[in-house]
Amino acid sequence: MKGTILNIAFLNSNGGLISASTEAWKDMNYEQKEGEREKKKPSMPPRVPRISPSASTEMADRQFAVITSEKESKVISLPSQTCAYRAKIAESSYVVKADVISMPNKELCLACYIANGHVVIYSLPSLRLLLDYDFVPLTDLRVGRTFQFSAHGKALYQCSPTEIQRLTVCAEHSNSLHDMLGDLFIPCTTPEAPSRGFFKNLFSVSSGSLDRQELFGENSGKPSRSIAKHVPGTAGMEAVKAQSQTVGGEIARTKLELIKRGEKLSETEKRTSEMMQNAESFASAANELMKKQKKQEMVSTVNRITRETTVRWLHGGCIAT
Repeated sequence: MKGTILNIAFLNSNGGLISASTEAWKDMNYEQKEGEREKKKPSMPPRVPRISPSASTEMADRQFAVITSEKESKVISLPSQTCAYRAKIAESSYVVKADVISMPNKELCLACYIANGHVVIYSLPSLRLLLDYDFVPLTDLRVGRTFQFSAHGKALYQCSPTEIQRLTVCAEHSNSLHDMLGDLFIPCTTPEAPSRGFFKNLFSVSSGSLDRQELFGENSGKPSRSIAKHVPGTAGMEAVKAQSQTVGGEIARTKLELIKRGEKLSETEKRTSEMMQNAESFASAANELMKKQKKQEMVSTVNRITRETTVRWLHGGCIAT
């Protein structure tokens, strides 16, 4: 397979889609009620899904695995694991979404949405091309993340942050697509409930909300002497505001001091590096000077020894003469 695998589906010998081997929790009481309702309704025989027409004559005793990747799709016969059908979906582009869907005539098809904007439909299990429609290219990643296929050849995606686009590849549902539009519910403010008297709320049978102000406030009557009355004031709030402003000023001052300290540290580091460079240069110059001085001393010593040797040799020659 070329590319990343996007979808894997299994078909039985009759061409029906094999569902996952899981069992969901069910409410037995609810099933019993539904069973009683179903007994009253006329029962209809179940309809077995059909597959698309194919030229193969060996499909009665086989199962199929439909594997779809970003580039191609394969139908593998089980349990022999041989590739029965193969279709190359995209060469220069790649498949964004792939799914096995059922059409209104109960046929199973492979629906793919390609990044170049094409929506292709293949029959199963023969992978025969049924539809290739140039729709919307993948210019926005939101379309690729939200594109979903559903039953009866329908699909939807989020074309904008506030809009959902629906489409169908079935001609039977294309005319009635406008009738299946959803309703938009706009939230609105709930109107206030009408005011009710205290005793009406207290002695009413229905549960209602009691106002605390009516029970314990000034409207409840003359308070007792032992109950203190709360007198709100603004001194506390002003003190809190002044304290918050003081704390804010201290934080700003601390931040400024930290910035200045960082600047001083960077300047000290720069001066330290310059001093290290100057020290290295001074050490190098001193080393060169020392070498030069040693060389000069050595040359002067050699010259002195040469002069002394020459003088001795001349003096010796003169005595011999």
